[in-house]
Amino acid sequence: MKVTKTDASAPSAPTGLAVSNIKSSSVDLSWNAATDNTGVNVYNIYANDVLVASTGKLSCTVTGLQPNTAYVFKVTAVDYKKNESAKSTGVNATTLAGASITFSVKDGSTALKDAEVTYGGDKQLTDASGNTVFPVKAGNIAYQVFKKGYKQVTGSISASKDTTLSITLLPDCMVSFVITDGTNPLQGVTVYFNGVNKTTDSQGKTSFSELRPGNYTYMIRMTGYNDVAKSVNIADDTTLTISLTAKTTALATKQNNIEIYPNPAGEQIWIENAAGATIEILDLSGTVRLNVCISSSLQKIETLCLPEGTYVVRIMLNGQTTTSLIQIRK
Repeated sequence: MKVTKTDASAPSAPTGLAVSNIKSSSVDLSWNAATDNTGVNVYNIYANDVLVASTGKLSCTVTGLQPNTAYVFKVTAVDYKKNESAKSTGVNATTLAGASITFSVKDGSTALKDAEVTYGGDKQLTDASGNTVFPVKAGNIAYQVFKKGYKQVTGSISASKDTTLSITLLPDCMVSFVITDGTNPLQGVTVYFNGVNKTTDSQGKTSFSELRPGNYTYMIRMTGYNDVAKSVNIADDTTLTISLTAKTTALATKQNNIEIYPNPAGEQIWIENAAGATIEILDLSGTVRLNVCISSSLQKIETLCLPEGTYVVRIMLNGQTTTSLIQIRK
C-alpha cells in the first residue's frame, strides 16, 4: 500500500509589516518573508480582517479602500498545501479624506530618502522609495523640495484628483582644496578628482562643483613633493586643507652622488658627498637665506635661523649647478 505524506505545517507569520503612501483609496504595504518547510506560495492581505488581496511578492498596493476610513492591515503566508500562517502584527492607517498628491523625489534613477518636501506649509520627509504623500489643497499651492547636497527645487501645483509629481534633484556639493607646504600656499599643484584635474592658484586653491554626495578619491601631485592620495566622503560643501611634504633629496652630478637629509628638516641639515661645493639656501621669493662652503664629505648646516617653510637648495660644484626643495619644520 502506498502511503502519501501530508504537510500540515503552516508557514511562520510574516514580520516587519509597514505601511506607506497612504491615499484616499489605497495604501502600500511591505513585509519580511515568512519561512515554511515546503516554501511559501502566496501572501494574503487583510484589511480589518477582510481578505482584500493576495500576492507572491513581499509588497502590495491595496486599492479600493474608502476615504477617511481607519484600517488595520495584517498579512498571512500560505504554502503550496494551502496551510495558512497566523496573521502578522497589524499596522494602522487612516485613508485620506480626499484626493492626494504624491511627491516622488529622485537623483536620476535613484530614489532619494529623507528629502524634505514642503507643500502648502506642511512638511514631510520622503520614504525609502523617495515618496511622500499630502492631502490635496485647493488652489495653486507652492511646494519646495530640499536635500542636503542637492539644489533646491521650488514650484507650485494645482490638483483636484490623485496626482503624482516627479521631482529630479541635481547634485550641488562642492569640494575645495587648499594646498600648502605646511606654511605657505603652493601654486601650480595638480589635483586629480572625480576624473578631472585642475591646478591651484596663487593662494593654493582649486575647487570642484556639482558633485553628488558620496565617496571620492583624489590625488595631489607637484614636482619636488610627495604625492598625496586619499578618499573623502562628501555630504555637503567641504574644504580640504592639505600640506605637502618635499621629497627626500638625492641629487646626482657626474662626479658625485650628493645627499641632503633629513627632509623635512628641523634645526639642521646634513650634506653628504659634496666636498668643495658651495651651497645656497633660498626662500621661494628667490632671496638667498644661507650661503655655505662645504669643506668635508659630511657637513652639518645649521637651519635654526630659517622660519618654517619650503626652500630651494642650490648646489654649485665643479661648474655644475643642481637645485632641489627642502622643507623646514620646527
